[in-house]
Amino acid sequence: MKKDRLLGKLQTLRFRLHELAEARGSLTDPEVIALSEEADRLIVALQQMQRDELTFPDKKAPRL
Repeated sequence: MKKDRLLGKLQTLRFRLHELAEARGSLTDPEVIALSEEADRLIVALQQMQRDELTFPDKKAPRL
């Protein structure tokens, strides 16, 4: 997935996470935790892309 698309998806997840946490009134609600874990996976993917861009600046980063 392309970096711009991942960033957009992460921004959407952050908004949903904020809304859900407020609606549930708890950061430990199972649905809030599940959404947070999904955001964590995207963050890790973005960090890997950034690392690959720094490691291989002349090549395209591997597609995830």
